[in-house]
Amino acid sequence: MAPPKVALIVVASPVESGGERGEDLLRQATRNLRDGGLEVIGPTDIVWGKVDATGAIDALRAQDPDLLVIVHASWVVDTLQFQLIRELNRPVMLWAVPHAETFALASVKHFASVAHHNGLLYRWGQGALSGPDFRDRVAAVAQASAVARQLRRARVGLITPRATWRTTGLMDMTYDDWDLGEQLGITLQHLDFDELIAIAEKKSDADAHGEIERHPGYGWVEAGDARMVFSAKVYLAIKDLAAEYGLRTIAAACYPKQFGLVNLGSAWLADEGFYLDPEGDVGSAIVASTLMALQPGPVTLAEPALIPEDRDTLILRHEGSSPASLAAAPSQVHVIDLGDATGTLIEFGLRKIETLTAASLCGRKGDYQLWAGRLTSLGMEPEEWSRVGRGFLAEVSAEGGGRRLIDRMFSTGQAHHMLLQEGDATRQLADIAEMWGVGFVPMVG
Repeated sequence: MAPPKVALIVVASPVESGGERGEDLLRQATRNLRDGGLEVIGPTDIVWGKVDATGAIDALRAQDPDLLVIVHASWVVDTLQFQLIRELNRPVMLWAVPHAETFALASVKHFASVAHHNGLLYRWGQGALSGPDFRDRVAAVAQASAVARQLRRARVGLITPRATWRTTGLMDMTYDDWDLGEQLGITLQHLDFDELIAIAEKKSDADAHGEIERHPGYGWVEAGDARMVFSAKVYLAIKDLAAEYGLRTIAAACYPKQFGLVNLGSAWLADEGFYLDPEGDVGSAIVASTLMALQPGPVTLAEPALIPEDRDTLILRHEGSSPASLAAAPSQVHVIDLGDATGTLIEFGLRKIETLTAASLCGRKGDYQLWAGRLTSLGMEPEEWSRVGRGFLAEVSAEGGGRRLIDRMFSTGQAHHMLLQEGDATRQLADIAEMWGVGFVPMVG
């Protein structure tokens, strides 16, 4: 992913105190943001009024920035801020210099109120432009904006047993498909399992064995050789489909007739930065792809399975499509047969992880909600994993405890599916939800 592109503008008024610092502020901010890995564009001079703003806007539009940063060196009239934000039409960071005599913070607060009541997306801050707070906060919002914009142009594959599942209407797709696409900007590409299987069947056994050897990390492989070979062919077929249709992510509705068909491929692809959802959950596929764009590392799917009686945690489970890199050791990873003919299951306990991002997306037209929060994986010893029920298992804790977490999931209507990724991307997900125009609900609150 290319670095987020930030349009940086320093504004000042010729009749207020503070503009004399403008050029130095612009140099500090530019250097700081570039040191943080951002691409910085913008005028090399201070924007003092509408004429300067017009020239800056005309130059910046063609460069397609992800975020507009307006640094207030002094109080400025709100027509100036309005022009910049309205014509560039990007999320904006309003930043005030830390000098009381400039009334910069008052100017930021004034326009933030205007923005709020007009539904404009903004963030704000105050502080030194050479410091880490400015750099880190701008970088987080810029990254969120870049990812949100990428997803708005994304194609998402949905593989189902048949192409038409409508209840009423004249389209092959359902109205839910259309509504989700309109809300998030994605294009849903319907595909059939017959196409996937036909491509897989054309792959050679030699290529399949080569992929099996290339993806080590399994302690016990109890699945039959024919299943492993076909699963590897499905992995290759998924990569072909993604390339042919230009798909950013794919959801495959395997349950129940194609149970386990894509599990091995899903696990391998997750470690390669591509999310293949094994349950046909388009919302999960979108959120997982978003997480992978925000921070490195695989994403896996889980569902609430058990509230332990003797401790305040929550145990999550899934049939088994998680990458082996999430296990404490390769020796703990099992691959077994699943389903009638071709499916496999990858099972292990999630290793200890201090900070996990958990997220999900569900809802309906006009009421889509993105849930997100921080969890901790406590790890799971092999004996406990076997006792609890095998499969992919994770024991997690949350602020306030596991019971509070599951109560929150019920009370807020959260989906039973939950995406897990190491690290903390909750702040960026909150920004992305607002950029997408969907509700954001803290998973723990």
